[in-house]
Amino acid sequence: MDENQSNWGVEAVKASLSSKGLISRLPVMRSTGFDEAISLVTAEHGKVVIDWYADPKFDSFDGIIQGGMQIAITDMAQGMCFMSLHNGPKGFSTVDLSTRFLRHVHTDQTYQIISEVVDETRNTAIIESRIVGSDGKTRTYFTGSWKVHERAFNVK
Repeated sequence: MDENQSNWGVEAVKASLSSKGLISRLPVMRSTGFDEAISLVTAEHGKVVIDWYADPKFDSFDGIIQGGMQIAITDMAQGMCFMSLHNGPKGFSTVDLSTRFLRHVHTDQTYQIISEVVDETRNTAIIESRIVGSDGKTRTYFTGSWKVHERAFNVK
C-alpha cells in the first residue's frame, strides 16, 4: 500500500473525531452523549485509539457501565479503524461483532478504546478492540468483521 492510500482514511478519522467533526453531528452520537465523551488519542493506518469518559448516565444502577453501551461505543471506534484503511469515501458496515466482558467498566472514569486491524482484504477486515482501564487491564474485548458496500448516507 502506498503512503497516499493510507492518508485519506487516517485524515478522515481525525476530521470525524475532531470537536466539530462528523461524529459530533451524528444523531446517535448526540443522543447517547458519546460526542462529548470521546476524544481521539491517535489514528494511523489500521489503528485508532480514543479516550472515553464512562458517564454515569450509562450506569446499570450499581456503578457499572451497561454492556450495550460498551458495544455501541466500540462499534463506532471500529468503524473509524476500518475507515483508516481506505483511500477515499466508501460505504461500510459491521458484519459481526463479538464481545467478551472480562472486568467491570466503572462509571465516572476514563478508559482507552484501542482498535486494530488484524486481517484485511480489499473489501473486508477483522478488527480487534479492547476497553482498557487506567491500570492497563483490559475490561472488555471485541472482535469485529467489517465490509465495504453501498450505503445511502444522509449527512447534513
